[in-house]
Amino acid sequence: MSRIVQRTWDIETIGNWPPLVDEDTFWRCQSLLATNGEIVAKERNNPDFPLRGFAACGHCEKPLTGSWSHGKRRRYAYYHCPPNARCRKTNVPRHELETQFLSLLDRLKPRPGLLTLFRRIVLDVWKARHEDLAAKRAAAEKKLTDLKRRKDQLVEAFIFQKVIDEDTYKDQLDKLKESLALAEIDQHDQRSEELDLEAVLDFAEKVSLNASRLWLEANLEQRQRFQSFLFPEGLKLDGGEIRTPVTSSFYEELHHLTTPGERLVAHTGFEPVLPA
Repeated sequence: MSRIVQRTWDIETIGNWPPLVDEDTFWRCQSLLATNGEIVAKERNNPDFPLRGFAACGHCEKPLTGSWSHGKRRRYAYYHCPPNARCRKTNVPRHELETQFLSLLDRLKPRPGLLTLFRRIVLDVWKARHEDLAAKRAAAEKKLTDLKRRKDQLVEAFIFQKVIDEDTYKDQLDKLKESLALAEIDQHDQRSEELDLEAVLDFAEKVSLNASRLWLEANLEQRQRFQSFLFPEGLKLDGGEIRTPVTSSFYEELHHLTTPGERLVAHTGFEPVLPA
């Protein structure tokens, strides 16, 4: 769109004639002109640029940085290739990239019915596994009890009954202590497998249904951890657009639950493809 700018009267509005360049190109040029062609990046953990270092240029493969360009009356925020990359293929207004990212999060949102199915399958698998763990835990506790009983018998045989000599006692005691230590470790490992699966599933459901809102409401550190969890390999941009990202195992598992017919009519262009 064309623009009318009158600095003296502080007027900036849209004109009614065909523009010479598109609006995105115009603002990119304004950004470079305002800084003499130099874009100065700030520290990585800047809350103004939560996708800094997480999104990368699809051409130079370098993680994007972010900076503010100063015009005469406005400041413009951009994600762009780092200066040392000498690429400049990616230079995207902040609001455009973050809007794309939020749209991507919304597109990942699964149907509630799919989450119900996922919960049922996970609970069924966990129930079977938990029964196996319970058996292993009982076996570990029985072994520990038996070893303690044998230790008591050894002490009884040496101190009270005096049926074994001191060397035999010490040798057997050392072996029992080693076995007891290993049995206690095994028992601890079996107990550490326990978790509140219902709470975990509730949290996963909340995240999957409200990903974009949670990201918007989070602080910088939470955003960085959240987006890295959802997209463990980060994001790649090509022509200012987000490429197909690799999603977390949670979304991959949901993807496997969709039927072939649902996959054909679902959103395309990124994985996992989920039904609308």
